[in-house]
Amino acid sequence: MKPEVERYWRWENEINPKLCKEIIELAEDNWSKAKTVGDPYLRKGKTFFTNEQHIYDLFFPYMETANKNAGWNFDIDRAENCQIAKYDKNDHYGAHIDSLGTWSTRYNCPDNQNLHNRTRKISMTCTLNSDFEGGELELTTLAGTNGENLEATQGTIVFFPSFLQHRIKPVTKGTRYSIVLWFLGAPWR
Repeated sequence: MKPEVERYWRWENEINPKLCKEIIELAEDNWSKAKTVGDPYLRKGKTFFTNEQHIYDLFFPYMETANKNAGWNFDIDRAENCQIAKYDKNDHYGAHIDSLGTWSTRYNCPDNQNLHNRTRKISMTCTLNSDFEGGELELTTLAGTNGENLEATQGTIVFFPSFLQHRIKPVTKGTRYSIVLWFLGAPWR
């Protein structure tokens, strides 16, 4: 029996290779060391943030479809800056949640009305290349291991609630590129 609410929603090979390459090129020579709050060993990789409108225009309709078809029906009204991520061999991102510490945490930044009093509700990742090994997105268990691997090929988009624990397993060969978006809404009620 199929559950009424899905853990994730996914499109395989949806974004064409040319567009994937163009997204990677936005970050060319502008990479920064990936940062996390707390544990400095949780993540190893590089990132670049952008707010290109065409990227939001591309992914927002997918988010709306995933939100509805997965049965989440979360109240979403905006997104954070897009993160382009680069994971070289042995780079990874340990088990974490995207909901700013806890599922109910909200941004408190009155000077940024895009974020202020909003919470992350849906996370999205799109794999931008396929010429790497390892680096799987894994929706983990509460213990942080033995979860569901969502191996992805170039152009595959995955959406999941931001309060689900997940990780990027170590890359074993090549370089993995992805774009990540966090969709926001009013605090949970």
